[in-house]
Amino acid sequence: MVSSLSHQPVMDRPVPLASPVARRRHPALVPWIVLGLVAVLDAVWLTCAGVGLTATQLPSLLLRVALLGGLLVLGWAAPAGSWRARLGLLGETLLRFLALTTSAGILSYLVLTLHRPLIDPLLAQADAALGVPYMAWFVWVEAHPQVAEILTSAYLTTWLQLVVCLVVLALGQQRARLQELFWAIALALGVILPLSGAFPAQSAWVTYGLTARVPPWAMQWYPLFHGFQTGILRTIDLTSIEGLITFPSFHTTMGILLTASLRPYRLVFPLALALNALMIVSVPTQGGHYVVDVLAGAVVAGLALWGAQWLLQGETAVGPRTWRRRFRPDKASATASPQARMVSDRTVSP
Repeated sequence: MVSSLSHQPVMDRPVPLASPVARRRHPALVPWIVLGLVAVLDAVWLTCAGVGLTATQLPSLLLRVALLGGLLVLGWAAPAGSWRARLGLLGETLLRFLALTTSAGILSYLVLTLHRPLIDPLLAQADAALGVPYMAWFVWVEAHPQVAEILTSAYLTTWLQLVVCLVVLALGQQRARLQELFWAIALALGVILPLSGAFPAQSAWVTYGLTARVPPWAMQWYPLFHGFQTGILRTIDLTSIEGLITFPSFHTTMGILLTASLRPYRLVFPLALALNALMIVSVPTQGGHYVVDVLAGAVVAGLALWGAQWLLQGETAVGPRTWRRRFRPDKASATASPQARMVSDRTVSP
């Protein structure tokens, strides 16, 4: 068996790709095809709902796209493992996630145009059935400003965490992890957005009459939610998209998925685990969510992660792992046989 492998050209050896995504001829294009389909859905829905788009900070958006596109071009056809290749992957990754978050953000507004009845009373009853003393919890955090500041800081790190995570994975050429994270977030949004449209909720802050006791910036989303829910507002600002989702909690989902994407890293993973555990604890009081929102968000995260792994089964990561030892993930492949390492080095995943 070993003799036959050694005489057979490695690149001619078939690599099993079992998933629907992996079987495609150009799997790297699949995420962009999906994003294109979401953009078409956005366009059709915008037209049917009579909702327009604007961009109050268009130069800033165009500058970001140009910079990321420049990184992508810089890495075009660069040798694997070179800094040009790493920067190219970073540009491609950030562009892809920018497109995902923007198209999904538009949909988060559009689902409110369904004008479904609010389910806040049901969520409050569910919390009560679970024995959650929401008011007592909120008042305790409010009475301890230092605790509130720590929780608020943790709650506000989600998008910064996403950017840091993408930079670490892209510069480390962790293509498999980037794919898993992209599909997990995409699948999670594929569940959360329809649910938030079919079962819209305002906020635990509104239900319990706490809006005057939270910082004004924390309620900037509410006029938008109310405006699209009632049909008063008809314009979406692409450069200032607010989070309007209450149920399930997207913050909770993101915290779990970001932590899971960093699990191979010996140093970063424990830090991400601790930070996101704190962030999830902060979601009810600092984000105005019901506890059932958090539980639902955790379930969605688990299902999305499983779905992403199923889609990508059979694929392998390639290329140098990281640029710093302290960020290097534990890999059993380091002790693999020379033949196995040759196959891994030459197997290109999308």
